[in-house]
Amino acid sequence: MYYFQDKEPIFIVFSLIVKSLFLSPYFILGDDAHIRVHDNLDSNLAWYKVLAESGQIAGSLQSRIPQIIKGCQGMHLEPSTA
Repeated sequence: MYYFQDKEPIFIVFSLIVKSLFLSPYFILGDDAHIRVHDNLDSNLAWYKVLAESGQIAGSLQSRIPQIIKGCQGMHLEPSTA
């Protein structure tokens, strides 16, 4: 415990350096900075709804779902015969 008390200022300085490096593009580029937003929640809900309505929410990877890619089969994306 006493070891970390001696190193606490080093940890604080290191964390401030990391944060400033992470945020520096936003301060340097201003309005031209590219902000990446990882938002998948809406699409995941749609996928689960389609799977639930087709009865394949616990189905195999090879099952055919008509609402997704016109009924292509699972992971192989083979055209459907229907």
